[in-house]
Amino acid sequence: MKILKTCVPFLILFLLISFSIVQGDVKPVKDIRNINVIIVEKGTLSFSPKVILVKPGTTVTWANQDSQDHFLMFSSATSDAKTIENEPPVNEPLHPGDRFQHKISHVGVYPFFCGIHNQMWGMVMVDEHVAGSR
Repeated sequence: MKILKTCVPFLILFLLISFSIVQGDVKPVKDIRNINVIIVEKGTLSFSPKVILVKPGTTVTWANQDSQDHFLMFSSATSDAKTIENEPPVNEPLHPGDRFQHKISHVGVYPFFCGIHNQMWGMVMVDEHVAGSR
């Protein structure tokens, strides 16, 4: 079971990368470790970066640099009831210029998306064994 929990974030990352390649959207691989700021850039209708990998206890910041309103929604994708209990779902409006911070304390996979623009999505993966630093 522990091996499965450790492998799930990497399996999801593999699937995301595979889906991007199938779509013809091949880009250089970026180091996603220990990035803790996710930005909505003006006019892009997307989160950047889409996927980050952090250690437990990291405070993640979402910043809206767009001229439009967005609505951040995320929760734990793990099936562990304790994680869901300790990391309740977030539903947060992001008006132009707003920043929202949330400390994620538990290992897991946290998909997020904009409740207004369904093409805007991303994922925070939290793992104790994140190497590297920024």
